[in-house]
Amino acid sequence: MRISTVIFDFGYVLSLPPRTSDYQGLAALAGIDGEPFDKIYWDKRTDYDRGAIDGPAYWWRIAATAGKEFTPAQVDSLIAADIAIWMRANLVMMEWVRALKSRGLKVVILSNMPIEISRHMRQSAPWFREFDYVCFSAEVQLAKPDAAIFHACLKAVRSRPQECLFIDDRMENVEAARALGMQALIFESVQRLASEVRPFNLPPPVGVLTGCSD
Repeated sequence: MRISTVIFDFGYVLSLPPRTSDYQGLAALAGIDGEPFDKIYWDKRTDYDRGAIDGPAYWWRIAATAGKEFTPAQVDSLIAADIAIWMRANLVMMEWVRALKSRGLKVVILSNMPIEISRHMRQSAPWFREFDYVCFSAEVQLAKPDAAIFHACLKAVRSRPQECLFIDDRMENVEAARALGMQALIFESVQRLASEVRPFNLPPPVGVLTGCSD
């Protein structure tokens, strides 16, 4: 069946991945040494992504794990720095989103994203206008790979699973989408994606054709 809807994860797919220096900056703000900060950061992320806790509660959990105490001002600084990490869009991928939309396809974001970050993005990221629908996990209090968030997204965009191509950097999310009857690809690089979308009669990301990197 023809693909009518392309559904993108955001982090690591439409955004550039955090750099080592990003985690180092957060660790410095938190005053945490020793264990790699990115491990603590991700170990505590699930409830934050799902909207079960807010930003201050997330950072207080990290503080407790590290045997620290954060001041309210410190927490505010950590939330702001965390937001900044995810605001760097992958320009090649965003250009591909525009190309798909120009061909009449629906383009959608389905992403696990904490409420403070999603709120900031909706207010501050102009490229949101490119998308037909954006579903952030904390806003619906569901998170991938839970099938419920996929169903909610499909209902909102009025697309059947078999008409959709889902692109995500995590295999558990890709497998969840496939279990619902969606076509799904694991995102590793723009170059690999360019070859893998050809069987779906989709154009490759334009950066690959013009020599740009991801």
